[in-house]
Amino acid sequence: YSSMPGTSRHHWGTDFDINTLNNLYYEKGEGKIIYQWLEQNALKYGFARPYTKGRTDGYREEKWHWSYIPLSREFLKTWNAVYNEDPSRFNKSGIFAGSDKAGHLAPLYVNSINPACK
Repeated sequence: YSSMPGTSRHHWGTDFDINTLNNLYYEKGEGKIIYQWLEQNALKYGFARPYTKGRTDGYREEKWHWSYIPLSREFLKTWNAVYNEDPSRFNKSGIFAGSDKAGHLAPLYVNSINPACK
C-alpha cells in the first residue's frame, strides 16, 4: 500500500524499506534472523522502525520500514511546522484525489509513530 501524498517519510531521504514488504517474512527463517538483529542493534547506529505494533493510529506495522532517527526527527519537526503554518496545503480540493476529504488526516499519519522516532 502507499501513503497519502505529502506524508511519506521516504520522501525525506531518511527512511527505507528492506528486503520484503511482508511482515510474515520477518517471523521465521532468514527474515526472522535479520529482523532480530535489527531490533537488537539498529538503534546503536541511529535507526528505528516508525511503524511498530501496538499503535492505534496511522500506518499499520511495517517490520521492513526503517528510519534514520538523527535526521528524521528534525524533518518531522519541520513537517509539523509547515503543516501548522498552512493546513490547507493538504486540504484543498484537487491537490490529490480525495485531498478535500482526507487532507486533515495527514498529521495523524505523520505523527502516529514509534516514540523512539520522535
